Amino acid sequence: MGVAPNVLAEGQIDSKDRLMELQDKRSVSILPQDRAVVSEQCINNKQTIKTLQTATDESAKKRIATYGAIQKEIKAIELRMSKQGADASEVDLLIGKLQQSLDTFTEKSRYSQQLAEDITAVDCINSPELYKAGIVEYNQTRQEMFTLASELKVTVLLSPQTTFNPLINRLRI
Repeated sequence: MGVAPNVLAEGQIDSKDRLMELQDKRSVSILPQDRAVVSEQCINNKQTIKTLQTATDESAKKRIATYGAIQKEIKAIELRMSKQGADASEVDLLIGKLQQSLDTFTEKSRYSQQLAEDITAVDCINSPELYKAGIVEYNQTRQEMFTLASELKVTVLLSPQTTFNPLINRLRI
């Protein structure tokens, strides 16, 4: 997920530069006979990508808010344990794991949003290669987001067995 070295006067990386970097990274090329088909796909898919990204953004916001709230509850448990002198290291590890996963998910979500904006700004007729490079990266990023969301869910759902049940058993007299 690098960024092109070309920077605009305002300090922003140009959409075209980002896509050109992806094109180079992925070695994307289109045969002359396929340019028209890819250009047409680009034109036809722009609205679909915008709609899909809007839904993805809403879903990501809900996930981040939900897992953030769960993390806050777990932090409260850790604080209560610490105040009572109990070892809260397992809970602290769970909090760290959730935070790391949330940070990565948030980063992927932002990157997905940027890619969608870049793809929908492509000149489909003159630069179908940029569209193709962008859409490949966009699809991969969305897949990574789904994987991260699944891992977050599993972490939270398994936390009673992996973190809290062992703590309960250890604290029993």
